[in-house]
Amino acid sequence: MTPKQRENLEQISKAVTQGHAQVSESFAVGQVALVTGRSWDKALEGLKLMQAEKLIPPGWIKPETEGVLSRLTGRYPALAELFSRFDLVPGKTESVPFCGFCKPNRITPEELVKRLAIAEF
Repeated sequence: MTPKQRENLEQISKAVTQGHAQVSESFAVGQVALVTGRSWDKALEGLKLMQAEKLIPPGWIKPETEGVLSRLTGRYPALAELFSRFDLVPGKTESVPFCGFCKPNRITPEELVKRLAIAEF
């Protein structure tokens, strides 16, 4: 990396981190994309480069959100395509614990007709 590239990277990191105490990785990627005008995948690469060069304060990105975008797009390539086509990044990503599914309550045909009936008809 040339000194001019490092200086530009420092300016971008200052612009992105200024005014935000702690953010999710997806928010940080969105900020980099806004500041640089790059796509979300290039912004993610830039954010990782800033972390490698230690230009972002430690703990600025919430630890529980690090790598969420990479895992999501790796597991579901259609999301990466949507992010690219719509030129967007989700502002908030978080891992939620699996809570399972429950069976719906039973309903009789009469109750179903009553619920779906329109009074005017």
